Amino acid sequence: MSQTILIASINYNGEIATVLFKPDNENIVINLGNVVLPYFFNASLLSPPREIYGTYTILILGNDGNCRTNCPNILQVPRPTPTPTPTVTTTRTQTPTVTPTITPTPTFDPCKVPTPTPTVTTTQTKTPTNTPTPSATCTNPCGCPEPSKTPRPTKTPRLTPSATSGYCYPTPTVTPTLTPTPTLTPTPVCSTCSAISELPITGSSVIANGIVITSSGFGDIIPNPYGSYNSWCVLPPNTSSNTTLLGQTSSFTYTLTFSTPVNNIDIRLLGYTMNILGSESFTFSTNIGNSVLSSCDYCCATINGNTITAIGCPSGSPDPNSGGGTFTISNSVPFTSLTITGPGGQAGTLIDLCLDSLVPIIPSFSGSSFLLVATYSPGIYPETINSFYELYLDKPLDNDSILYFKNKLYLRSGSFIEITESIYIPMGESYGTTQHISRTDYSLLNGESEFTYFDLIYYDEIFYTINILTYFNPPIPTPTNTPTNTPTNTVIPR
Repeated sequence: MSQTILIASINYNGEIATVLFKPDNENIVINLGNVVLPYFFNASLLSPPREIYGTYTILILGNDGNCRTNCPNILQVPRPTPTPTPTVTTTRTQTPTVTPTITPTPTFDPCKVPTPTPTVTTTQTKTPTNTPTPSATCTNPCGCPEPSKTPRPTKTPRLTPSATSGYCYPTPTVTPTLTPTPTLTPTPVCSTCSAISELPITGSSVIANGIVITSSGFGDIIPNPYGSYNSWCVLPPNTSSNTTLLGQTSSFTYTLTFSTPVNNIDIRLLGYTMNILGSESFTFSTNIGNSVLSSCDYCCATINGNTITAIGCPSGSPDPNSGGGTFTISNSVPFTSLTITGPGGQAGTLIDLCLDSLVPIIPSFSGSSFLLVATYSPGIYPETINSFYELYLDKPLDNDSILYFKNKLYLRSGSFIEITESIYIPMGESYGTTQHISRTDYSLLNGESEFTYFDLIYYDEIFYTINILTYFNPPIPTPTNTPTNTPTNTVIPR
């Protein structure tokens, strides 16, 4: 029994470390306490005595007792392969000697009783007129064919499979019913990730597939300090670099805003962990409510609704303390912002984006199509409503354009507040925003929004349509149907 091991590192000699030991043959974790490195560990001194094989989690505290690093070191001490394997081969050499004794036993198989039945054809000579009588005299324990199967030549193909399958009368009708089932196996298809885009830290932005992604939020959100990271269980490309690290030591709220509505985007999380110190988790929501999560390319985690929670990786994994996956974020309608929250800790998790999944979603019509997205939420000041309007064009225009509109928000009392605003889109661009703050309590809304007036200022003749999407965030408890206006107009040159 191996009982001693030296835990040492030239980088941390003379420093204090917390050492946790998990034996490979027990489902327990033993805290060896704070020790000074190098540390000579004698497993026989434990109660009861144990071997040294297992996993050691080493957190360097420094020579002053303060934490030097937030990333614990993992030491694996595998159990050596037992040498008595040749003894197993000797037992297998004896088994072939026993097999000749087994071969005679199939001759007494009751399924071979039908072979004497052809010899009992004398019963048919006594009653040549009664053809059903042979079926009644069948003594085969494995069953007899139906009387309707009178043609005797059909017995010859039935005897040939009986020698291989061990059955007297195999029913060939079962095989065609099984053939369609393999066609269902290729239906699950994982998201392709041929190219990866980094995601920005708070206060910055990146451009991916022509879409501007702007980041905001608060908490533990920093640039990737590891340079490049490789995930053992994610489909290629399974490396990530120059992106953002979420929750290295504490909680975070991370929001991505897209310049064009998107849906069904693939976010990659790499390096999340669950160990004795805790578990990382990630909750996803969009500007129109909670999202739907799905994945067929992930490990060491569970998906529950719109939350991903890290769990322990199976024993024998190349990296048992680091999971990863590609997760699809979907919603019933396109969204323009995605928020991810989590408790952080456990050295954090890298996040990036699959470029293949980032596709702008704008309805295309003849002429010029405008998409007006209105999002209502409680204001940062008490008893206020924040109305955020986004205007998208399906293509850039040759002149500046200004859209004036009036928007009614109905209250539970039956009255309403009216908002008059305008959005400016300069020549050659296709996106504009505006924001309005109303001095009304958000809880007084009844969930109904109506646009009553539109006027497009454009210095040329243009045919256009306006499509509207409205969202209440958080949703009103009993919302009513929101009318959608799609006016069509031709603007006279001004």
